[in-house]
Amino acid sequence: MSMVNAVKQRLKAQTSLRMVDGALELAAALKAPSVATPAAFVVPMADRPGADAAFSGSVLQAVETTLSIVLVLDNKRDSTGSAANDELERLRGEIREALLGWAPDGVDSPLTAGRGQLIDLDNGRVWWGDEFHIEHYWSSK
Repeated sequence: MSMVNAVKQRLKAQTSLRMVDGALELAAALKAPSVATPAAFVVPMADRPGADAAFSGSVLQAVETTLSIVLVLDNKRDSTGSAANDELERLRGEIREALLGWAPDGVDSPLTAGRGQLIDLDNGRVWWGDEFHIEHYWSSK
């Protein structure tokens, strides 16, 4: 199972999100007039390979992968946005609780937190992204 799919399954099982999807679905959701909220999209952002170590003709290389968990939630319930702020903090906490320190099957290192940032405010929705990093290995056969 891919790392993205493992993270999606974890979020579906461990959070109160109505929908958890991937990068292709995020592209469509950004253009859609409405999205079932609260929702999260798991987006692979970057792979940063480290120095490779060669062993008897094969290569073992540490790689840090960055995944972004993009949250979208409704911001139409009150004029001040207070409810959306509260929900955003609650959902970010659920996601951190589900992912921080957890390692998908076959990966020895756990996910660690990276930066978070506001992505957009549009059509009464809040879009927020939180990064998570995980180190794993690529190897030649």
